[in-house]
Amino acid sequence: MLGADQATNAPPMTPPSPCAHIFLMVPAYNPGRRVIEVVSKALPHVAQAVIVDDGCNQVEKGLLRQCLANEKVTLIAHQNNRGKGAALLTGVNHCLARMNEDDFILIMDSDGQHDPDDIPKFKALLAKEEDVHFALGERFGDSKTPLKSKIGNNLARWLFRAQFGGKIHDTQTGFRLLSAAFAKTFAARVKPGRYETEMDMLILASHTLSTIHSVKIRTIYLDKNRNTKYRAMVDSYGIAKLFIKYGAVSITSFLLDYLTFIALTYVLEVPYLVANVLARCVSTIFNFSGHRQLSFKSRGRLTGQATRYALAVVTALALATLLLYLCVDGLGTPKYLAKPAVDAVIFVMNFLVLSRLVFPERRLHLKQGGRSL
Repeated sequence: MLGADQATNAPPMTPPSPCAHIFLMVPAYNPGRRVIEVVSKALPHVAQAVIVDDGCNQVEKGLLRQCLANEKVTLIAHQNNRGKGAALLTGVNHCLARMNEDDFILIMDSDGQHDPDDIPKFKALLAKEEDVHFALGERFGDSKTPLKSKIGNNLARWLFRAQFGGKIHDTQTGFRLLSAAFAKTFAARVKPGRYETEMDMLILASHTLSTIHSVKIRTIYLDKNRNTKYRAMVDSYGIAKLFIKYGAVSITSFLLDYLTFIALTYVLEVPYLVANVLARCVSTIFNFSGHRQLSFKSRGRLTGQATRYALAVVTALALATLLLYLCVDGLGTPKYLAKPAVDAVIFVMNFLVLSRLVFPERRLHLKQGGRSL
């Protein structure tokens, strides 16, 4: 049995060819016989292929070894299943140790759900654009898309757009092209996991790159996607964890704000508009600290973030006060009902402002082949 991260059949890298700037990387966990066809059809389009055996059983290991008939293929094995994210990082690091700064890594799934005939679309993108650091092969779906996959894809897309914006359609695609520069950043900053690592890669690209490119690929779901390793409940947390943490901090802050508001208005009989301002001031320090340390885990400068946060708070407070006035004095809504309704609106608005303006990642200055982004 191959040892952890042990490579077999790793000949010296061949001299550059017309397609030498693309290294294929295929993470594999019991993919079935389709992996042989996937790799063989992809090889004419790439310079080298790296397959990462993520703890496959003995039968599947035999299938992966059949791919070694072509000298362009390297096989790396994990002794135990460590998750797709760990396989991705193992393969990316292996490629980075052997590629030039002009090269690219193309990631494909091993089970036949990506068509190797779509690889030329990525090459055409590279020929057309000079600033490609990250590109997605996006599926736009059809009537044959399984219901489980359709629901999961739509939910992930909604959560991603709500958190990070952009026009990404297919957040779940594993067909991805990485520049050497972005691959280095990914390997250095993202921890290995399971499917959440793919989402972390997408989040990193969204935060640090000005453009995420895409190409349209075929929509393929074999056997109604029965063989997918995606675990809806467990792995969805990895996708939605930022929103969940934001919600936990915000709900705690809201409760602090609301209880202070009730105490001021009903116990101390402070006018409700003044009480609203005072309650918001009490919860502001907790809210800022919680989001900075827990939700967004920001490493930016405290003074700059505090300034932007203060501006966001003042804007949100003014809007909340206006909406509260309209609800109570304009519509006659009871204060104790109007307050949480208004704060629900502000909750969504604040998330967008905090994630995109107050605690954003800095754009990276990546260089690829003498070009910079």
